[in-house]
Amino acid sequence: IDIFTKNNDLMTNLSDLSFANNNLASLYLYSFPESYRNKALQHAKKANEIALKIDRTEHIASSYGIISSIYQANNDPNTAIFYLLEAKEALHKSSVFDRNIELNIYESLVDIYAQQGNFQEALKYQKEYLALFKTLYDQDKLAITKKLEADFDKERHQQKLIKLQLESDKNEHQIALM
Repeated sequence: IDIFTKNNDLMTNLSDLSFANNNLASLYLYSFPESYRNKALQHAKKANEIALKIDRTEHIASSYGIISSIYQANNDPNTAIFYLLEAKEALHKSSVFDRNIELNIYESLVDIYAQQGNFQEALKYQKEYLALFKTLYDQDKLAITKKLEADFDKERHQQKLIKLQLESDKNEHQIALM
């Protein structure tokens, strides 16, 4: 980040800076003592600021998710929920995004609401999680099935080609014997 800042005129891809800030925030949050949470929050907010400026949906959602995790670790579940819902909203503004991020958001919402004893909201997001998971699983199954069918068809065509080649060779050999 320091290198990026010092060479701001050369570093034109702000997406890299947003990504680096998100990664640092995550590193400080999950790999350092609690005393580094403010540093994690600082980097997550910087990542979010940049991502909003350049409209990078996944970076926006990721930074909101990290901010939410920080507030959850600081025993502020309401603020954590707020940022998770912001992350969800950011994702849904884009037509293309990683659906696994959405799964993580639902899972976190379920955990927070269950810890609060708000089982109705926890159940609501658990159902959304399961519906999305089923959709993704079905899509994966369909893709695997199509690939297996294509592989089978390819193998069958290759076997047919080999059979035709053998018949052709056999016919040539018989003609040569005449």
